Amino acid sequence: MYERKHSVACIGKGESTGGLGKQLETEGCSLCVVERSADLARILDSEKPGSLIVDLVGRKNCFKFLDDVRKVLDTVRERPRLIVISDRADQKIRLKAVQAGSDVFLATPVTPLLVLQHLFPASRRAGEGHRILLIHDAMSDRFAETVARLKHDGMLVKQLSNPAQAMLSMINFMPDVLIIGHLLPGCHGDEIGKMIHQLSDFEETPVIYLCNEDDKAFTPGDTFPCEVISDSTDYPCIVSLLDRLVVAGRNRSNRIQYLRDYDQLTGFLNREGFLGLLERGFRKGDVAAVIVLEIGNLNAHVHGLSPQMQNELVFEVSSLLSRSIPPALVNARIGDYGFAFLSVDRSRQELEHLGKTLCHDICSQIFDIGDGSVTVDCNLGIAVTDDPARDGLSLLSLAVQACHAAVKSGLDHVCTRVLAPTDGTLQSGEDRELAEYLQSAIDKNLFRLVYQPIASLRGNGVEKYEVLLRLYDGSAGIVPPSRFMPIAVQNGLMYSIDRWVIGSAMEVLKERGGNTSLFVKVASESIQAPGFSAWLERLFDVCGLPGNRLVFEVCDANIRAGFKQAAAFATHVRQLGCGISLQHNDIRKDIAPMLEHIPASYVKINKSTIDEIATSHELRLKLKSMIMVCEEHKARLITGFVEDAGDLQLLWKCGVHYIQGNFLQEPDEGLGFDFG
Repeated sequence: MYERKHSVACIGKGESTGGLGKQLETEGCSLCVVERSADLARILDSEKPGSLIVDLVGRKNCFKFLDDVRKVLDTVRERPRLIVISDRADQKIRLKAVQAGSDVFLATPVTPLLVLQHLFPASRRAGEGHRILLIHDAMSDRFAETVARLKHDGMLVKQLSNPAQAMLSMINFMPDVLIIGHLLPGCHGDEIGKMIHQLSDFEETPVIYLCNEDDKAFTPGDTFPCEVISDSTDYPCIVSLLDRLVVAGRNRSNRIQYLRDYDQLTGFLNREGFLGLLERGFRKGDVAAVIVLEIGNLNAHVHGLSPQMQNELVFEVSSLLSRSIPPALVNARIGDYGFAFLSVDRSRQELEHLGKTLCHDICSQIFDIGDGSVTVDCNLGIAVTDDPARDGLSLLSLAVQACHAAVKSGLDHVCTRVLAPTDGTLQSGEDRELAEYLQSAIDKNLFRLVYQPIASLRGNGVEKYEVLLRLYDGSAGIVPPSRFMPIAVQNGLMYSIDRWVIGSAMEVLKERGGNTSLFVKVASESIQAPGFSAWLERLFDVCGLPGNRLVFEVCDANIRAGFKQAAAFATHVRQLGCGISLQHNDIRKDIAPMLEHIPASYVKINKSTIDEIATSHELRLKLKSMIMVCEEHKARLITGFVEDAGDLQLLWKCGVHYIQGNFLQEPDEGLGFDFG
């Protein structure tokens, strides 16, 4: 993301940006910190930083300090981008920062990621490293020379003459800016630009439309952001335009990303932003830890508080956490009353001491809310690993489990667990080998899809199949899912496996045509992954398939593990036209509350239900009641694991819509079932 070897200088104690140096190092940048303004001139001369951070936090004479910084910067030929961080946010200090030449003013608390967001626009020098996708089939000689100079000056230019390849090239190339010819084979350039801007990941990508002298009257309609130039435009003007559009596009993207990733009430990362950070993993040698803190005993308080007072309570708790958490930790709000923190290079003993301190501070605090006061309880879970191969999502999951265990332990409200290969994750050499085998299975094409029909009991002949996954081992033959799926979950591989299955299923649908629809299981790791829905949307765009040919199967247990994420995922895929099948394992539990939030097209019940309703009149009544609830929510009920003909009459009398199981056909690699 960042320009390699981009240098950042920080003047002040740098405590408010703790952890920034490590983040910059990960991105290939460097940070130099000095405390005195007298040392600033030397650093600017020797390091020539692209950005300068002025840290005013805790400084008494901040106005004079800013004057000293301004005097030094006035002597510099190439001014760095100036970012001011202060624990004051009033107009007087903001005005002084502007007079000193600040480009960005940040009020504490700040996180390293927030600072990185504002460093990004300065992380490339003008005209260096822009990625340009050029869509044009008949360039003039003069513009061909311009393209050659752009490449010579360090810009990466990909040329397309066929506009039909535009979307796929966007996804693979990820350009900073598009240059599109006005007239293209079969379409106008602004039509291609508008089509690309409808893709969620590229709606802010700037476009330059290229015209010849005869096209001066061309206007690109409502495509935004864009510029129109002639193919005879001077090279310096083109470079200046590229720089301006790319920086403006990045600034817009940064602001949008900030709104997506940060909780506006607390200033912490939100759940999606925190999951995205964890997905990046850790460097080799890091001792990483995730802390999860949940506020408890709120039932006695929250129902008596207005929404505004509830927000005030969350804000007060987050403010207390901001003061108590060391600056180097990354703070996140992952639930209505749940918080998480990421720590690197702290020992288990330090983390447990920090956990006990946080619990003590929160439990002993009296929060003034409205005209009254509130005290709260909290529980805290810590998950630690020194294995760089472990992924952050597994660490978060273990921290949540530890937090729930802390409720039962009653010991300082803190529970710690260690995620390591020797601690229940890989319990044997055989499991270890299978995990390694799974990691290479996708690349070596060792997975296979098999299909089992889902047939209507109500005369509907539409072809429906559930997609099932098989793993082939050269020596052992087929490895059953009951063997490899738990290992895949433990090692954080389900997200990659889900993407492989969905991509392969869509290729099958594309080749088959017709009205066949496939049901594909989706794991909770995929549902909670922040980029999964966007990836799915891009895949549909590229494959050109209607969404109604794919149905995603979601287990209700996975939904309860992350209800908001599951509801958002279900809403998004329904907008794409896809269906949702909700796997409900206990007909004794009311399905209505789940269907109120999850827009399911199907509800699927398992084998144990069939065994029980055959002997229980009460459960048959519950099944009929569930079917009525499903129909009220425009969902259809599927019964799986149907093994013999004796079940069919009973299921038909109860009102079941669809059946699946070996009675119809065992899972097969072909799609040859006769649906009649």
